[in-house]
Amino acid sequence: MKKIVIFGAGNCGKLIAKSILENQNSLLFFIDNDEQKHNTHLKLDGGGGI
Repeated sequence: MKKIVIFGAGNCGKLIAKSILENQNSLLFFIDNDEQKHNTHLKLDGGGGI
């Protein structure tokens, strides 16, 4: 299992996260330079969140 970090917490980042989780990898967290997204939780389609 790979441990993965995604740069970008927008729509593309969420799509990548969904693919990563579907392939049974471990998504650790998102990194984003938008300060409004710092210290927040993202809800991913399918009910999960990170």
